Amino acid sequence: MALSFRHLRSVLRQSLKLSNWSEFLRPPLSVRHATMTVRPPIGKQRKYRHQDLQIIHAEEFDPPVGRAPVIWKLITNLPVATHADAVHKLEWYALRWKIETFFRTLKTGCRIEEIRLATADRLANCIALCCVVAWRVSWLTMLSREAPEASPAAVFTEAERRMLEHATPGRRRQEPRNLEFYVRAVARLGGYLDRASDAPPGTTVIWRGFSRLADLVEGARIATPSPDTYG
Repeated sequence: MALSFRHLRSVLRQSLKLSNWSEFLRPPLSVRHATMTVRPPIGKQRKYRHQDLQIIHAEEFDPPVGRAPVIWKLITNLPVATHADAVHKLEWYALRWKIETFFRTLKTGCRIEEIRLATADRLANCIALCCVVAWRVSWLTMLSREAPEASPAAVFTEAERRMLEHATPGRRRQEPRNLEFYVRAVARLGGYLDRASDAPPGTTVIWRGFSRLADLVEGARIATPSPDTYG
């Protein structure tokens, strides 16, 4: 079926994550959109109505040597009347990697599918708590890549920062101690090798690192009683 696309050369620059290991890129895309009518099979046209679907085609032009161009072909039943509508739907689609990362963390890190509780209320409360944990791990993973120079105080408590500095003695004098410094320290607790050729740490090693960090901080708290402990 041949489609007549509108906006044959509309340029959009959209942040795209091309794979789990790549950096965030902003390739120029040629965006086109059209309407396609899908009719029911012969013999069922009285029972079912036809469907008007919107086709959005985004393709990178002038890609760098050594990498295939980005090509997205989306089909939606949501309205796409203008170029701005097409861009909006592409922005939604660009969020899929972050959403998939969150649910992967929820399943593999929190092991949400293995939870067995007696009542639905208890299960709902447990899932709500696990969602907060999975969100923090996913958010921190993305934030350390997009804003590595951010202040670690916005993410880590003072006790967590001190423990991470003690847990990586060979890097205590490394400057600056920004967000990336502490995130990599967490990842190393989770098994991240942190070699020069390694990709940025992912949610798996950060999840494992946070689990160890929580135990270390709690152990330090128990081993260092407050002055009021003995009256």
